[in-house]
Amino acid sequence: MARAPAKHKTVEKDLRQYLDLDVDQRRSDIVQRRTNFTAEIRKKDPTRAAITFKSFIVQERIVGLHLVARGDAQGWISFDRFLFANWVAARVDLPESGYPAATNLLHARSIGLEWMVRESAKKVASDLQTGFFANPTAPHRQRWRLPRFALWIAERNVPPDAPYDLVTHAWRDPIALATALTGVCEHHLSETPWASKLVGAEFANYSTQPIEVWAVEKTRLLEGLSTPTVDHPLMRTAFATRPPSRYDPSADDDLQSLLHLLGIDIPTDSS
Repeated sequence: MARAPAKHKTVEKDLRQYLDLDVDQRRSDIVQRRTNFTAEIRKKDPTRAAITFKSFIVQERIVGLHLVARGDAQGWISFDRFLFANWVAARVDLPESGYPAATNLLHARSIGLEWMVRESAKKVASDLQTGFFANPTAPHRQRWRLPRFALWIAERNVPPDAPYDLVTHAWRDPIALATALTGVCEHHLSETPWASKLVGAEFANYSTQPIEVWAVEKTRLLEGLSTPTVDHPLMRTAFATRPPSRYDPSADDDLQSLLHLLGIDIPTDSS
């Protein structure tokens, strides 16, 4: 059955961005940026290589979302490759927008990368403990709602704040949980670049991709629980339900070249 129209100005604006994308121009840009990346690898410049890697993966992600919006599931591969680009960027301390430790955690949980969940949770916990989010000079200011929720998803030891607190309170009540997740979806759309005027929107790179709902669904699945249907425009697009990840980092030659240069190994869930 076809999905009902989004009927939400932020969702519709974001979807239009993907659907109207000049794919040929974007792919041409990707080729140029990847050429620059290859050059930095040959020069053995780890910082520049990491920066240029992220630059073309960001563009690939946008093309991938264009494909998903048009019904082509192949686009999810580029979307998950973007997660690994974020992970590498965090490992080498590249400047980031938004708060990638929290979004990495939720994205990783949604596709079953538990080693990345654990690594991201350590970063989130450290930042919360050292007062990073209370520092008025920090680029993310007091953006503590999403990090606290992400840490709760991973470890259940930091009570989240509104609107995420309603999710935790309703965890065993499917009817109340559906209502709570509807509120989470509304909050999500208020924290995208289209809607938020604050520095570092929480979902800067996930505007219509409900990673917190995916993370809830996956977490509940691990606990043997189902997740109720959420009636919200954010959950009426091609991004609402994502398939299992088909991205294989071990077969990504670009990523492996960069990791070799940086001296980084990809952890495993057994490590």
